[in-house]
Amino acid sequence: DQLPLKTHRSAGMISRRKFIKLAGVSAVGSAAVSGGAQAQAAVAPAQAGEYQGKIVALEEHYCPPEISGAWGQLAPEIKSGILPGPKALTDMLEELGEKRLQRMDAAGVDVQVLSLTTPGVQVIDPESAITLARLSNDIGAKAVKAHPDRFQCFATLPTTAPAAESITELKRCVEKLGFKGWLVNGRTLDRSL
Repeated sequence: DQLPLKTHRSAGMISRRKFIKLAGVSAVGSAAVSGGAQAQAAVAPAQAGEYQGKIVALEEHYCPPEISGAWGQLAPEIKSGILPGPKALTDMLEELGEKRLQRMDAAGVDVQVLSLTTPGVQVIDPESAITLARLSNDIGAKAVKAHPDRFQCFATLPTTAPAAESITELKRCVEKLGFKGWLVNGRTLDRSL
């Protein structure tokens, strides 16, 4: 992706990675001004163009075929906003291994925080939502376990079920699976949040 960069002299485009590097240099430089000699040592690598932090991409989606299959069974008024994507997109959403890691490397992304794509299980009947949320979270946990330095995960919650079900699943995801939080989509069934 390219971000617009406008200055008083020119207008151009700059890559996200370059933008983040420049922002990092600015932040470290600002710390050096206010932090004295100790911060001066920390700014040296950044001034040489060596960005020291990680690029973390949030809300990087995945979708198990069981969930996309469940969307196909929804009532027309619920699934009206859910469009099946092209096969290439579906394949990318299902894949949580080497191909995804290669795309991350090509984009300069160090870590993806995975989350089930919209609308998640928030449009599925309560009983199925509980089962599919758990399945989604187990798949996310498996990806994190296989590549803990490259993936983290947000939990999927069954918001169509009683609130206690979402609380139980969130607790399992954070305490047992090591998730960093949860992602809630903009609607539950036909209601906008």
